[in-house]
Amino acid sequence: MGKNETRRVELRDIDCLLSLYDENDVLSEEISDAIKKAKLNSANKIKIKRGGKDVELEEKLAWDEVRLLGAKTECYEVLKAKYPECFEKSELQLKKIKEIDLKALEVFGIQSATRISLRDIIRISMAIKAVK
Repeated sequence: MGKNETRRVELRDIDCLLSLYDENDVLSEEISDAIKKAKLNSANKIKIKRGGKDVELEEKLAWDEVRLLGAKTECYEVLKAKYPECFEKSELQLKKIKEIDLKALEVFGIQSATRISLRDIIRISMAIKAVK
């Protein structure tokens, strides 16, 4: 199919994408709930290594560090071990987002369902119009 050809989209494809987004929304809610529950312990101290030395850090600061730096920080590993549900659900969500992106590529020919350009919007509009 050429770059500017309109794809033929079936309603079942749209339903499938919407279902994937619903599943992702559920995961987002579960992640949020798990993190809120874990953050009830935000005053607790954890031990990490900084510059080769053991350092005690409040969990609140550790969560902030993870939010800003992701897996690049030792706090990530410590919190992941202490609160595995938060991180397991987050990994499931990353897989779900990849699944959404693959379906969006298959159905609409767009590379990312979360970072859409105007060209992508036009392609989606044309594909949906072709369904009618």
